[in-house]
Amino acid sequence: MENLEVLHNQIRLLVLVLAGLAIIMGFRKAGLKIIQSTLLMAFFSPFLMALVSQIPLWIVIPCMLFLVGLLFKATIGEEAWGHFFGAILYDVLWRFPLRIFGAIGRGIRNLFHQILD
Repeated sequence: MENLEVLHNQIRLLVLVLAGLAIIMGFRKAGLKIIQSTLLMAFFSPFLMALVSQIPLWIVIPCMLFLVGLLFKATIGEEAWGHFFGAILYDVLWRFPLRIFGAIGRGIRNLFHQILD
C-alpha cells in the first residue's frame, strides 16, 4: 500500500476538465462538488496514505466504501443516492442470497439426478 492514490495525476486533470464541462453545460452544482472533492482528495492524499498504511485492511475497506458513498451522495444528490443505495442493498441482501441458495439447490438436485440415473 505504499503507492496508494485516490486519483492519478493525469486522471485528476481529466476529472477537473469534465467537471468544468459539466459547469458549462448547466450542471453547476454537480461540477463544483466534483471540483471540490477532487481538490480535497489531492490535498489529503499524503495524509491518507500515511494513515492507511498503519491500519489493517479489514478496517480500511469499509471506511473507504463509506467515504466513496459520501462522495457519491454529495455529487448526485440525496434522493438519487437513496434510490441507488436502496437498489444496491436490495441486490446484496435479497437477490444475492437467493441466487446462492438457488445454486446450492440446483447442485443438490443435479447430484440426486446423477445418483438416480
